[in-house]
Amino acid sequence: MKLNNIRMLLRAAGKGDSRWEQFVTISFESKNSKPRKKSRLVIQILIGLSILLAAGSMAFMLGVNYYQMEILGSIVGIDGFSWFMGAVTAALITFMFGMFSGGSVLYHGKDLPLLLVLPLTQRELLISRLILHYKANFILHTILFLPSVAVTVLVHGFSLSVIVAALVQIIVAPFIPLSLSLVILHLFVKGKKHSGKSRESWAIIFMLALLVIMQGLASRWMQSGMDSSNLENFAKSFGVVLQGLQRVLLFPKWQMSMAMGNHTFGNGLYFLLAVSAITTGAIFLVATAYGETVTRLWETSTTVRKNNGKSSRSYTGRYALEWALVRREYAIINEHSAFKMELYGEAVIPLILVVVYAISGVMGEFKEMLEPVFGLDIFPMMVAGALLLTASLSMMSGTSYSREGMLLALSRTMPLEGVSFVRGKMVAHLMLFYSTYIIFSLAALAIFNLGLFHALWMIPLGFFVVGSSACFGLAIDGRNPRLDWKLPQQAVKQNLNGLASMGISFGNIAVLTGLGYLLTERLGLPALPSGLLLVAPSACIWWLSWKLAVSGARKLYQAQ
Repeated sequence: MKLNNIRMLLRAAGKGDSRWEQFVTISFESKNSKPRKKSRLVIQILIGLSILLAAGSMAFMLGVNYYQMEILGSIVGIDGFSWFMGAVTAALITFMFGMFSGGSVLYHGKDLPLLLVLPLTQRELLISRLILHYKANFILHTILFLPSVAVTVLVHGFSLSVIVAALVQIIVAPFIPLSLSLVILHLFVKGKKHSGKSRESWAIIFMLALLVIMQGLASRWMQSGMDSSNLENFAKSFGVVLQGLQRVLLFPKWQMSMAMGNHTFGNGLYFLLAVSAITTGAIFLVATAYGETVTRLWETSTTVRKNNGKSSRSYTGRYALEWALVRREYAIINEHSAFKMELYGEAVIPLILVVVYAISGVMGEFKEMLEPVFGLDIFPMMVAGALLLTASLSMMSGTSYSREGMLLALSRTMPLEGVSFVRGKMVAHLMLFYSTYIIFSLAALAIFNLGLFHALWMIPLGFFVVGSSACFGLAIDGRNPRLDWKLPQQAVKQNLNGLASMGISFGNIAVLTGLGYLLTERLGLPALPSGLLLVAPSACIWWLSWKLAVSGARKLYQAQ
């Protein structure tokens, strides 16, 4: 194995992958225009602040949860329990996202057929793909883990062991969930009798089902194992639960002990040896038939599917054009598992978790916890704001043009105007995220006994907010699409256009939240008239975002 070959592969795959280069080109002006530098700088600053605000809010909420875990741990004599939970959370979510995007890195990169004919060993090629997988998920793992480090420092102060443990774990810990995700994907797709993509999808569905079952069992276990009759019994039963978790989850325990334990060096050595063993074992296992598996999957993906002589059904009604573009949008998403699981997961996973929480009884406890604020006039606005955040923070439209890749050249040959593409892409976005928003809204009104009359303003408000989220994303991605991606995840997760669109959506909701606060708390209006009044500014924002999206699409499809 030659390290120079691995470095060469990484340099070739990382060409044009700089997030800073993506950020400095973000604007509401197209690449071919000559915008004023000041206006471009202002737009970039606003987008950057929106991204930082969204990331900061997420980090703050994680920090609050980790701080609560630290307090509970201190009650039962476990110092640094926030570190333990941060390691568990970061590993679990990184593992899930690693399952979503691992197949695209390992098997579906556009450059793989060319790389297989080069004088490279399978192990060299596989190690380079694992490092690319690591780079794609490193920031996610760091964002999830760092708040627990901050809580530990806040409670226990700085120390050399904390600093060293944090640096080592930020760099090394992501290899555990990512290596495991690649092994599981490889075990599912290495068979020769089935389509690779279908088996890859089944692997991800299997893991999602397993995680849902684990969540439900954990909720039931916590409820049945806790005695809250008095503080002493609560601390005793909770201590038993935490000690059981630490006996099962050795890696997070070693990570916590590296920072807070009495044997920091020994636990750190155990952790590093375990990471090395898992990563090395994953590489040797997957490399056994890696080249053959990639070749077979690419041959399968290029096979033409026959339809038994039957013509496919087509819609020829009034909105046939829009419906065709919507189907085309979903066809592009369904082409790669990284697209499917990233975008469908954003819409469906919250719904799955709500169902699990309802079955396990957590939803009832959550309702009891919120009972003191049920009587507040602003409570329906708070519910709507939380649901709008769930529905609006998506990368679907912010990466829509980028996902087309080289197919965009074919789109430019179609005798269609840019407004037609925008309409089709926005409808596709609404079908996925606005539909789930309606389901969540009606369910929330029923669960919290708020009255269905609030749907009179929540439904139209959601349409304009989710629609403006789609249009702002199209406006950004349409002016600076990232078309030269080699891995599907580079068009979505590693595309800063999607993150910028999420930041703008967060800023949009923040503005509407401020207006809602003024109407209810300052002017004293009830929630119903306040919500109805918010529909007007949300419609104006949607109209502005629509104009930006259409103008960007016209310039994009006219470019040669």
